[in-house]
Amino acid sequence: VRNRAGGAVDASLGLMRIMGPDRTVRGIVVHFAAHGILAPAASRQVSAGWPGALCDTLEARHPGATALFLQGAMGDVSPRAPASDGDGFERARGYGETIAKVASRIL
Repeated sequence: VRNRAGGAVDASLGLMRIMGPDRTVRGIVVHFAAHGILAPAASRQVSAGWPGALCDTLEARHPGATALFLQGAMGDVSPRAPASDGDGFERARGYGETIAKVASRIL
């Protein structure tokens, strides 16, 4: 992530895992301070942004679990998504999937 104003950035990723009585993952809460939009400003399409891709990916990796994203105090902190040949929606999906991989390793 990067702070547009050049100030400090909190790059920590907070996680909470909720387990069922059978020891399976039932819920995942991800706390990360970064703006959720990567789509072009001129776009009028509805999107869950990269947090939607994050939750989709975590739920696919942990069947039966519900994933929740908490944005936290992000101010003017923007995601630093890798450049791609696709549009902002594809970049958002890739960024969300990357954060999900990190979260899954920690879980």
